[in-house]
Amino acid sequence: HEEYMRSAFEVYAFDYLVKPFRTERALSTLKLIRGRLTAQSAPAETPKPVSSNASGRMMLKHRDGLSFLNFAEILLVQREDRTSVIYTSGGGRFVTGDALSEIEARLPEEMFFRTHKSYIVNLNRIDSISPYGRWTYIVKLQETDRDALITHERFEELQKRFS
Repeated sequence: HEEYMRSAFEVYAFDYLVKPFRTERALSTLKLIRGRLTAQSAPAETPKPVSSNASGRMMLKHRDGLSFLNFAEILLVQREDRTSVIYTSGGGRFVTGDALSEIEARLPEEMFFRTHKSYIVNLNRIDSISPYGRWTYIVKLQETDRDALITHERFEELQKRFS
């Protein structure tokens, strides 16, 4: 039921499927869960360095058609109402019905980081991180006035990744 969606994400649910849902969406969620479970059970490995010259693109379906976005130009992916919005350098804004978890699965994990249930940021575009309350931080990004939130747990994981 849609009324439980907010409370589900407050306890860091992987995803929330509302009937009727697409089979591809359920499979994407299962893939994400399997990936996280595998990562938790695998021995810790040295994190990959963040590439400053990442190549590759993704195809994005949105209300105006299709766009091909360069990974390096994506600054931020944010959940807004019932849509996901991708902000790119140069002021680009692309609205899609894809779930954040679906987009996250298509982005290179060495370049993008899920900071919060509603945000994915490009690690190469982080300018600064500052405290915002007791357990939350604000992520300032280059080339945009958009900010992202990062939880304390995700902040600690980000610190480990860069140490």
